[in-house]
Amino acid sequence: MNSNTKRKDPRAGKPLSEERKLQLQEQRKAKLGDLTPNQYAKERDYKLLRWVWKWGYSSKVILQKLSESSRHGIVNRLVKNGFLADTKTESGGPVASFFTLTEKGLAEVERQADRLHFYPYLDPYKVRQNTLHHDLMAQNYTVKNGIAGQITKYDTPLTMRVMSARNVKEPDCAWYMTNGEVIAIEIELTKKWERDFDEFRLKVVNALDNTSRYSKFYLVTDSKAIAKSYKEGMKPGTLVPIWKKNVHGKWNIHGQFEIPEEIGYGPTGLFQIYLMEAK
Repeated sequence: MNSNTKRKDPRAGKPLSEERKLQLQEQRKAKLGDLTPNQYAKERDYKLLRWVWKWGYSSKVILQKLSESSRHGIVNRLVKNGFLADTKTESGGPVASFFTLTEKGLAEVERQADRLHFYPYLDPYKVRQNTLHHDLMAQNYTVKNGIAGQITKYDTPLTMRVMSARNVKEPDCAWYMTNGEVIAIEIELTKKWERDFDEFRLKVVNALDNTSRYSKFYLVTDSKAIAKSYKEGMKPGTLVPIWKKNVHGKWNIHGQFEIPEEIGYGPTGLFQIYLMEAK
């Protein structure tokens, strides 16, 4: 039977052993490196502000993960100091609020940035709250793999705008891996159908051609049904309709193309699908 009675931690109030003290000291030294505690805190703050700048906005949970700190006041302090704005969501949950840059926060990031891009959310009400779950899932997947040390840098929709090309699928983010690969990440929470699905497959194939900057394309979903459907639809050899508008502006099928062997879903295919646990 479950009990709501709060149990006291038996370790509470007891002094740390000398072994544990040394262990914590070594962990702190490893984290700080050659930086002073103050320098480390400033770099950590800048990392959080830069994350919000590149993605547009973020959540407290994700920023806390990114900080790699057990201290829970870091994000609140950035709000209190005027670098971040905390905006409540219209629905109230499961994400209660999101964080965007203020003018002060934007100025701080741009002062240290090597390359600039337009930041559209100084007015936080311009954030499309109906895509919060989708966008934060892309962020969560990225921070998880970044902390694991697999990603050297990343691009987001805001930083990839200048790279877009006609009939090429622009993903939700791109990872630059430690092995030199560039992986396109697409979050798919609702299935595409008919012409939309056909055009999606064409754009993915175009994104993985020999001249592409992408080495692989990962589709990430929290739906087993979507994963199964896209595995079937992206099998090597699958024939996909090509759609074009006629002179009257109506969409018609004008031929077809085949999913290439090297790209199609499979053990060695460049297109892969990953099922992420739903939150």
